[in-house]
Amino acid sequence: MIPLFTLGIPTSATVAIMAGAFTINGLIPGPLLFRDNPEVAWAIIASLLVGNVILLILNVPLARVWIAVLKVPFHYLMAVIIAFMFLGTYSINGSAFDIFVMLGAGVVGYLFHLFSVPLTPLVLAVILGPMLEENFQRSLALSRGDYSVFLSSGISVTLLIVIVIAILFGAARPLLSSLLAKRVKRMTAKRLAEELETQTPEPQPTASTNR
Repeated sequence: MIPLFTLGIPTSATVAIMAGAFTINGLIPGPLLFRDNPEVAWAIIASLLVGNVILLILNVPLARVWIAVLKVPFHYLMAVIIAFMFLGTYSINGSAFDIFVMLGAGVVGYLFHLFSVPLTPLVLAVILGPMLEENFQRSLALSRGDYSVFLSSGISVTLLIVIVIAILFGAARPLLSSLLAKRVKRMTAKRLAEELETQTPEPQPTASTNR
């Protein structure tokens, strides 16, 4: 929350969804939020404080209830959750199409889970993509189509370099991990071989050699 309110940068998928909700309602997350809409910013901060107090009041006496909920078999609990998902999705617009969209999103999410694809980058792209396109078009409109405007300041150049390094590191990370694993494996095998050589007992002299 602090990076979102101070710099307008979401640090997780949940915060990115909140940033998208702010944008939909005409609020720009960042330092300007305290200047343009201070009542909203301070109301959110106050709600976080009050929410923690309410959670403390509720969770202490209801701890046994939450433990009992955790003991419910997973298939029963998931059936109830799916039923509420269908009801909530249909109640928004009263359209069956929304339910099919939800099912499609569920299938995509299951495939992501099946192939170990993280959901956080997808959520960040969906939420921040429109904001990126809007500001990109605004910058080109102000510069009259001159792309060199993105290289006109040191801050923008630094950010672009950091982005390129992050992309290259993410692409090369599997290769670097495999090379590091092979190197560790070779070093371990070499160390074991050296230990075996040092622990090999020397041959004892026989009776014939003593004579």
